[in-house]
Amino acid sequence: MPQVVRSATTSWTGTLAEGEGYLATGSGAITSLPLTFPRRMGEPEGFTSPEELLASTHASCFAMSLASALAAAAASFVELVVTVDVTLNRVDGTLAVTSSDVQVAVDSESIDQAALDELLETADKRCPMSQLIRHGARVTISGVVEG
Repeated sequence: MPQVVRSATTSWTGTLAEGEGYLATGSGAITSLPLTFPRRMGEPEGFTSPEELLASTHASCFAMSLASALAAAAASFVELVVTVDVTLNRVDGTLAVTSSDVQVAVDSESIDQAALDELLETADKRCPMSQLIRHGARVTISGVVEG
């Protein structure tokens, strides 16, 4: 499989407390999603946050991974629903994602709970987002001054 690279861009104006940003994805699926720090830390009121986006990414990835594991086990299902809760906490004076809790419901008559538990473990091992959250990934940062 070739290397897959996806991108997203956020533009931000103003201070952290009073500023705002807009998120766009390289695919064009999201073009101007609003972000603010007060909504990140309080009630979202229609705004998203990095943690919500991480939760949606983990849920989507895990659902695909589990669907693959079910197919490999020849287990049929009507639907699977994956919900992820990402928790942001202060750790040593800085904000940190401290957990990503995955809850799964599978509508299937071809597997029992023990089989599902095994398939969940397989899906977790194969889900790139689970691996990223659990083990971290290389982060590189570069910058340029414009203007």
